[in-house]
Amino acid sequence: MTAKKLDVNEVVLKIGHKVEDLATDQDRIPFRSGDLRKSIQTTLVGKGVATVGSNLPYARAVHDGRPAITIVPNVRKNPPYGYRRHKNPKKAALKFKVGGQTMFRKKVRQGPRKGKPFLREAVEELQKQGYDWLLEDLARKYGKELIKDLPEKIHLDMDF
Repeated sequence: MTAKKLDVNEVVLKIGHKVEDLATDQDRIPFRSGDLRKSIQTTLVGKGVATVGSNLPYARAVHDGRPAITIVPNVRKNPPYGYRRHKNPKKAALKFKVGGQTMFRKKVRQGPRKGKPFLREAVEELQKQGYDWLLEDLARKYGKELIKDLPEKIHLDMDF
């Protein structure tokens, strides 16, 4: 009987999915519409390398926070739908609804927002928990001898 060779990609994907599960816990990730939670994915990017993250443009601001910003209309980049009555950027305004009332403003200021580092917290929790869950699963498939020194070889890089 020949021993199976350990599939490194399988191991990193299992770890990535565990981080994904921990990061998307209901008490950890901020929830407004659920889009951020649904967008968290584990992707294999190379041999023995996987990433866990989101492709949403606001995901980093939610995770890390952001400073105060001022939002102004950008007529050239984001023209409104339909016929434009004017081409003058000075006449352009932001349009939004507040409490059912339509409002127009030249600019809107939003205060700073504190971050909620749900991915970093998930990685830290996984490192505290250890890898017993992974070793039990892999021991059944590959045997205990092949995986005995695996935890020392695992490195989670938190490049946020």
